[in-house]
Amino acid sequence: MKLQKRIGIIMAKVYRKINHAQLCGILEQAYAQGFSAYVFTLTAENGDPKTMSGEKNLFSMINFSQLDGIIYLPYTFASEEYRRYIEAFLAEHCPKPIVAVRLETMFCPTIWYNDRREFAEVVTHLIREHGCRKIHCLTGNQGQPVAEQRLAGYRDAMERAGLPVGEEDVTYGDFWKYAALQLAEEFACGARQMPDAVVCANDIMAIALCDA
Repeated sequence: MKLQKRIGIIMAKVYRKINHAQLCGILEQAYAQGFSAYVFTLTAENGDPKTMSGEKNLFSMINFSQLDGIIYLPYTFASEEYRRYIEAFLAEHCPKPIVAVRLETMFCPTIWYNDRREFAEVVTHLIREHGCRKIHCLTGNQGQPVAEQRLAGYRDAMERAGLPVGEEDVTYGDFWKYAALQLAEEFACGARQMPDAVVCANDIMAIALCDA
């Protein structure tokens, strides 16, 4: 009797709509190919050292001998500390094939769509459909591939429209709330000139900016 193959899925915040949709897509394709799946997920990330230590223990419970491969979604973890811990743990303990989704890693291949092209389309929409000319870009962490690719897409769209981009038009953020809150404060108090629009590199920063 042929045993069913099994994959492990490592991600955070599966309760978020976009992450839930991603997981459902993975599971649908896995089941269609005859794979079963185990999902290892954290409810949320917490700055409390005891909570973080407890959550990290989850990964020591993974029995890699019972899995045929791992799908790792690093972009669902806001904390770089979590990502570094997980990636070091996988590199040391997982002998099975691993593929990462969206964020590039040093120890396994990464799959995702073309961030640069997709982000350029968002900016082009603001220019053509909403008449925006002064557009500020709030991207992710400086040096992070996905953040740099989306920033490049912003620059591509602005250049094609003949619109200038200065240093003051770009803010490196954190793919989380804090940079967006700081940027909102700078607009509100007049430290930065209010643009026609702000294009954000992910929905968490966009929502935080709008709320602020």
